[in-house]
Amino acid sequence: MVRPGIPYLAESGLHVPTPQERSHARARWGLPDDAFVVTAIGRLSTEKRFDLYLEVCPLLKERMPAPRFMLLGGGKPEARSSLGLQYRPPPRVRDLATSR
Repeated sequence: MVRPGIPYLAESGLHVPTPQERSHARARWGLPDDAFVVTAIGRLSTEKRFDLYLEVCPLLKERMPAPRFMLLGGGKPEARSSLGLQYRPPPRVRDLATSR
């Protein structure tokens, strides 16, 4: 379990990606196969506190070799703006909504 009530994919009996599928997905998003990726997923809204995720990204960058960060989610434009994602995401944070 990642959090109480949220099952980890491998424990749920759902499809676990093959190495080829994993490599293809990483290539699609421009991520090296060996990159350590920290992902936050959810509706972009102020109550979800993605601002905390964005605050932690620089701290992890100091402690890890070349981490990559992905923030995935839809939401209202004002929520994106409040996270600083209106024009350009913070360094090493990939804004997938604008990078397809």
